[in-house]
Amino acid sequence: MDLSKCIKLIESDANKISIMASNKITYSELVKKYKITVLEKDYNIKINLFTLDVINTSDLPYKIKSSIFNMIRNSNILKPKFRKERRTFINFLRLYFSHKYKEIEFVNRESPDFKIFKDDKTFSYEIVQAVINPVFEKLLYYNLGKNLNKKDYEKRIDQYFPSKVNKFFIQKVNNAIVLSPGKGLFNSETIRKQIIKMIIKKIEKYKNFNDKGFEKNIIVFCNNIGFSQKNDFLDIRNKIKNNDKIVNSSIDKIFVINNLHQILVEYNKNGNFVEHTK
Repeated sequence: MDLSKCIKLIESDANKISIMASNKITYSELVKKYKITVLEKDYNIKINLFTLDVINTSDLPYKIKSSIFNMIRNSNILKPKFRKERRTFINFLRLYFSHKYKEIEFVNRESPDFKIFKDDKTFSYEIVQAVINPVFEKLLYYNLGKNLNKKDYEKRIDQYFPSKVNKFFIQKVNNAIVLSPGKGLFNSETIRKQIIKMIIKKIEKYKNFNDKGFEKNIIVFCNNIGFSQKNDFLDIRNKIKNNDKIVNSSIDKIFVINNLHQILVEYNKNGNFVEHTK
């Protein structure tokens, strides 16, 4: 089948997976293969229907990968917020449970966002993104991966985000485009402060849940440079252990994920931490 028909089929299958995930599902059930024909040549694509990501990207030509990526991203199959949360949860499974992640049973609902069922226990997870600038995040979501140059980004900001013209930092450095949500390079301390703010936000939300007997966990994710090195992990540790709202909460574990660098750090409410990197 051609690519447009395949995308429609993916949309239908993705809706079915969402319904299944609201009850109970494993990672192994999320993945499906499709065969497409492009310029009279057949290709097999493997899709994670939960996150709408192509898994076998190395098997496909760049133009086909790019077309699939953009068609899915520009469709209404899954809102960006939920897609990011689902991607983060799958990353969490892969990094935290390592070789066993494909068989972990989980549920995707609201309040809390996810539950995992393991060893006759239930673990709840609230997921939140540490966002510095929502408009900047939207710019990145819809334009990263398109091989744009500095002028391309400037045109898109002018067209879609006119109020932000000349307010974002865009420079070409060593044949790469460097982007920042403000004038000048990004201050990494900002993202770590936001991580703490999001932890407290989810602590407050947990107070409204009827989840006695469940382990209460929070997953905060980011894609920034502010959480990628040992000093960053230590800074979050210090911020956690010196924050009374966190220390005195009923939260069991806090997980901070940098999706870009595949970094997962597990904290308890006293700031003690363990790294789970790929």
